[in-house]
Order: sequence, then structure tokens, then C-alpha cells
Amino acid sequence: MNKKLFILLPAALVALTGCKLGEFPTSQKESSETSESSSSSSSSSSSSSSSSSESSSSESSSSESSSESSSESSSESSSESSSESSSSESSSSSEGGGGGDTTNYGTEDAPISVSAALAIAATECASDGDLTAQRVYVTGYVKSVPSIKSTYISNIVVVDSLSDSEGLLVYSANKANGVTTCIQNDVVVIEGLIKNYGGTIEMTNSAQGQTDYPTFVSREAGISTLNVSVDEGVSSISGLTSGQNSETNDTVISLSVVCATGKVVASVKAYGQTLIASDGVYSFTVAGDGDVVITTGDEGSVVETAVANFTLSSAEAVTVDGVTVTFAKGSGSSNPAWYANGLRLYVKNTITITSSKNITEISFNWEKQGSKTFNTVTANVGSYTHPTSAGVGTWTGSATTVVFTLGDTSGAQLQLNTFSVTYEK
Repeated sequence: MNKKLFILLPAALVALTGCKLGEFPTSQKESSETSESSSSSSSSSSSSSSSSSESSSSESSSSESSSESSSESSSESSSESSSESSSSESSSSSEGGGGGDTTNYGTEDAPISVSAALAIAATECASDGDLTAQRVYVTGYVKSVPSIKSTYISNIVVVDSLSDSEGLLVYSANKANGVTTCIQNDVVVIEGLIKNYGGTIEMTNSAQGQTDYPTFVSREAGISTLNVSVDEGVSSISGLTSGQNSETNDTVISLSVVCATGKVVASVKAYGQTLIASDGVYSFTVAGDGDVVITTGDEGSVVETAVANFTLSSAEAVTVDGVTVTFAKGSGSSNPAWYANGLRLYVKNTITITSSKNITEISFNWEKQGSKTFNTVTANVGSYTHPTSAGVGTWTGSATTVVFTLGDTSGAQLQLNTFSVTYEK
């Protein structure tokens, strides 16, 4: 635009003055110089103005571009931030209900471990009487020897590993979903509320009188260890081998014994119980870790015996096959008492067993009463071996009356449901 102005301006001057370029009328020269100067100044000013205008336009364009860029950047940033925030909120909502409780209580198909269940209890059951917010599905190995009842199973200790010394106590669980028994080393899934009961964390009902007891979801028979010992009078055995045997729970073992010349079987015991042969075969069912003991005697010296098996239903005296058993307070302060889980025996209580025939062996299937200290037991005659926790206590000797007395440890208890007495015929 400025270049065109410089080209047209001289032509216009020629047309107006009639002079050729470079010639000026005398009267007009001064004026022309002034005009030319003015025109030059104007042209320069116009050029400057145009340049300034272009610069201003450029700056304006730059400003607009910057503004647009800033706006777009801000808009994109805001949009991305909003999108990320929305995505984050969506993710948070999906994972934890928008910041809500994300505690995993397990499900029937995906139960949690014992350690995870105890971690929940540590948070939600800090004080006596506290319960978990909802029922927990837990899986683990059965560590203890539980008590089997008609519709439920009690005193189950579940652990993550059989080498664990501590686990979760299931005070009582209803039989359900095809589960009718529960044995040491089994793998189980149990669901129920976990409670702080007097400082003990256990799976139980919500309160006394409530029927919301834990329930079995599933059970898988575990692998148990049978330690078989034989004396020198045994030539061979079939069904098991001498030493350590790994057998699946619920398996029926049929044991045959061949004795050396001049020897006969004196007794075959499994889990402390004397087995009676049927056509020369001794049978029992694998029910957790235990011992199988085979002893022999000289021909003609072995006395034939019989076994009286007891299953209690009260604290009253009971007689089986001529063998009578009575339970008494002894020098303690509480009488033995019958509860749904079995007979509870307290400090210094006594058990007296009498028979008209000579008693040679007594086997108690002792159970642990909840979280109570497992009490000790002594016998007035013969030799008695007592377990350190739930298990078999065995007395051997020769007597028509045997008295057992519980220890004096404060608060200690024992629970009893079944036992057997071996006597001479």
C-alpha cells in the first residue's frame, strides 16, 4: 500500500503543475518544498502509522493467538483434569464404593484366611462383646480334635497351617451342606460372626439365646499321620506298616496281625481304644493323627478282655456292661455339669469307675472347654498318661476301682463325652 502511494504522488504533481518532474514554478517552489516536505513527512508518518498498525495488528494477532492458545490449553487442561478426576472417582467408586468400607469378609466361593479373619477381628472386636460387622467366610485346617454332636460340631480350632500354634476358635458350628463330621487335619470353610467373648476371639452366635450360629459351608477330608508300633512278638502286619503312615481321614483300615511262634495278640489299640477282632481282622476309621499299638503275649497267658464304651448324655452316674462310672464335686467348689457340648468337669472334681471284673485299661477322649485352661488329671492307682491338650488320656493297671481327680489350677476345666473301659472277662 505505501509503495503505491510513492508511485502515484509524483504523477499527480505533474498533472497539477504542468511541470516535468524536478521543475517547480517560482511562486510555488517554496510552497512545493514545504508541501513535499509535508508530504514526505506525511508519507513517513503514514508509513510509520501503517507499520505501527501492522505491528499493533501483529501484536493483536499474537495476543489473540496467545489468548486462544491459553484458552485452548486451559480448556484442554480443564477437560483432561475433569476427565482424570472423573476417571479417578469412577475407579474409587468401583473399588471402594466412593471411599466406603472395603473390608473383605469373604464369600462362599472365595473365603478368607484365618489370619485375615483375625485381622478383621482385631479392628472390629477390640472390646468384650464386640462383633464383626457381618458374617465372615473363613477357610483353614482343623487343628484341634472337635466334639461331634447330633446337629452341630463344637470346639473347632482352625489354622492357616498345621504348624501354627494359634488359630481361630469356632465355638460351635451347625452341620450343613452335607458336612456331618469334622476331623483334625480336615480343610473346612465355615461362615459366621466373630465375637470378642471375655477377651477371647471366637466364631460364635451374636448373643446368648440367639440362633445365628456359625455354619459349615464345606469340608475336605485331610491327611493324617498314624504311628504304628509293634512288639517283638509280631511277625508281620497287613493294612498298615510299622512306623509312620499317611492316611486320608474317613478311610477304614483293616488290620491283620501274624504273630511269631508261641505268641498271640494281646491287644490292638487305635487312638487309645482297644479293638475287637472280627475273623482275625481289626478295623477302625482314620480320624486324625493317632497311634496304633500292637502287643503280644505268650500263648496261654493272654487273658480275654471286653470293652465297655460310654457316650454321656448327663452328669448322672451311668453303667455299661457291669461297669459303673460316677462324677462328683470332690474337694472342689462346683459340681460336674452337663451342657449341650458335653460334661464339664471343674477343679478337683472326681471320676470313679468300678467293676466286678478286673479293669485293665481306661481311655478318655478329653476335650478342651472353649478357651479355658486344659486341666490336669491324676489316678489313685495304676499308671495314667494325660494329654497336654484335647486328646486321649490312657490308664493301665489292674484294679476293680479307679478314682481320677482333676487338678487344682484356678479356672481350669475339662470336657468329656466319650470314653471306654477294658476289663477281663
